[in-house]
Amino acid sequence: MNGPADFLEVPVSPVTGTTFENARSARTVHICEFTADLIRNGKLKLDPGCNDRWRVTFMTPATRPGPWASRRTRYI
Repeated sequence: MNGPADFLEVPVSPVTGTTFENARSARTVHICEFTADLIRNGKLKLDPGCNDRWRVTFMTPATRPGPWASRRTRYI
């Protein structure tokens, strides 16, 4: 992946047809930008209600819960 990408075309989404102007110089599109384009154009639908039953907390050793922590809380 080193070197100039002059031989590549400007990236165009095969699903939505969007031309990624931000990627004109590098000729590559980040997966987050591609996914955001799918969501923006209604090709990828996300249902936030599917995650309502989970409560996720990211922990470090300094934020470890005490014995009072709820048993329903999922720690990853």
